[in-house]
Amino acid sequence: AILQKFSVVWLLNLREERIAKAKGINDLFHHYNTKVQRELLQHIEETGGEGQLLVCDGFEELNKQERTQRSLFLEIIRGKVLPNCSVIVTSRPYASQMLQQMSRITHHVEIVGFNKEQIKECIRQNIT
Repeated sequence: AILQKFSVVWLLNLREERIAKAKGINDLFHHYNTKVQRELLQHIEETGGEGQLLVCDGFEELNKQERTQRSLFLEIIRGKVLPNCSVIVTSRPYASQMLQQMSRITHHVEIVGFNKEQIKECIRQNIT
């Protein structure tokens, strides 16, 4: 299975303002207690994101400035931050066109009108 390739899977809900407006990796994890936060950040820094999957949900929830100008989220997608991390971005169709134009994007999967089993099969076929 695809998830066996990763030692850590992070889910970032882009609807959350603290995540959308994050300036650094530390901002993504500040809600954890200090010890856990230090361990997470140390692991991320040591690996550059290698073996980690970052699932960014809700690209369309970012405002236009956050989608088009320099933001932590775009730096991660472009590979300038966490260059070894794999990234999955979810978006509604009206906002996904910008994602498709980024050079680091290797797969684009549009899931419309499928039931749960069909969605799983589509993802298996296109991502693995």
